[in-house]
Amino acid sequence: MTGPEHYREAEKLLALAREGGRPEQVMAEAAVAQVHATLAQAAACALPVLDRYYEMSDEAQLWAEATTDAFEPPDDEQPAPAADVSPAGGR
Repeated sequence: MTGPEHYREAEKLLALAREGGRPEQVMAEAAVAQVHATLAQAAACALPVLDRYYEMSDEAQLWAEATTDAFEPPDDEQPAPAADVSPAGGR
């Protein structure tokens, strides 16, 4: 996944978490969203170095598209399912 893809995935998962549901599922979606957000941040931090050597790199263009309000993900684009983090043994 690219940085912008991680960013979009984090946004989708946070939207799902805000909708509610079982507390375990909400926590799992929020945790997976945090991982994607962290990976997006790492990619964004590397971007100035890339753009120093390339004029408006493809990655910079992807970031511009991912972070503008005008971006609309395709309707068929679904977030990745969150991992089941329910405790073992039914605690």
